[in-house]
Amino acid sequence: RRRHTRFRNVTGVQTCALPIYAGVVQALRLSAREKAGLVLRALESRGRMGQWMADAMRTSGRVLGASARQAPYVAVSQTTQLMAEVWNRRDVIFDPNPIVLARNIASDRDLIQNLVFMTNETFLMAGVSTYYRGLGKRMRICGAIALVNSNASSILVKHETDPLRMALDSGFEAIVGNSQVQLDMAAMEYFSRLAKKNGNPKLRLVAYAIAFADGLAGYVAYGKLTQAYEKSKKAGGGEPEIGRAHV
Repeated sequence: RRRHTRFRNVTGVQTCALPIYAGVVQALRLSAREKAGLVLRALESRGRMGQWMADAMRTSGRVLGASARQAPYVAVSQTTQLMAEVWNRRDVIFDPNPIVLARNIASDRDLIQNLVFMTNETFLMAGVSTYYRGLGKRMRICGAIALVNSNASSILVKHETDPLRMALDSGFEAIVGNSQVQLDMAAMEYFSRLAKKNGNPKLRLVAYAIAFADGLAGYVAYGKLTQAYEKSKKAGGGEPEIGRAHV
């Protein structure tokens, strides 16, 4: 809008910013979901590449939402890992004084890195396994997540340069860790349906017990494998004797 000014010392016309300001206020009042919808519709209007990007963003958002709904499972899984990590390092970490134990855990850089790395991986895998229905597709996507996450953590965080150790870590996660998540998600789905059908929410605890048991077995097995590898590597005895480790 344009209007003539009424002041004798000012000539010409003045542009009114009220409509622009009103539009800004209206945009700020939109919810995060509505803002995201505007962004996605803008991308879709940019042709095939924009549509592909919008679809990828929608899928990512839905997977992250599914991951958030599995937060209790992630918490159980990572608590199990923490227990296994402390047990595997009990000679240098464990202390009957809980304050000293907590300090030892917090100061163990390798333990914290492992915990953060696995929390991220479990969170993503749980979301993918909840969102996608086909087992084959879930296994492939989760396997790719495990390989990328494991190797990125080894190279960027731990500065690992041993290709055999990297292969051990990534292979274990892509096969064993991936299979555990699929088993756990199947148990979660089954016992959730059973709990709803029977009107007994406590039946869901069976699924968490299964997740705790197979997670503990997996973490202990991984600890023994890596300990055997490092022991063989220090001894300089050629091929790592990882085949000697048993759960």
